[in-house]
Amino acid sequence: MKLYIIRHGETAWNVEGRLQGQTDTELNENGVRLAKVTAEGLKNIPFDLGISSPLRRAKHTAELVLAGRNVPLTTDDRLMELSFGSWEGLGCRRENYEVPVPIEQFRKFYTDPLHFVPAKDGETIAALCKRTEQFWKELLG
Repeated sequence: MKLYIIRHGETAWNVEGRLQGQTDTELNENGVRLAKVTAEGLKNIPFDLGISSPLRRAKHTAELVLAGRNVPLTTDDRLMELSFGSWEGLGCRRENYEVPVPIEQFRKFYTDPLHFVPAKDGETIAALCKRTEQFWKELLG
């Protein structure tokens, strides 16, 4: 089995430096363009199945990559982005920082993800790993 992992195209929140997590944002114009460029680059790759997060940005990207092919596309909640909980939508770059913890603490998300402490209603990296591990084992099963 060959597995191709594709990240969704760009959204407005990507451009603005906002935490998206499981907020169901859509692709922007550039995100659609990027998904089409990805589709062109993969046009000679035979796919048997597409599996996507149910989030619109991911599913739309998958639909564009698989456009014109007779390939089934399913979604699986276990592939959803990490939940940032009440922090979703907040700026996370130095120039727009709004997360209610010191920036050094938040930066662990990038530098030391297993020790990143999310919002109380958010998801830890360990929980994300467990969720995706279940998907992976089922896929290989």
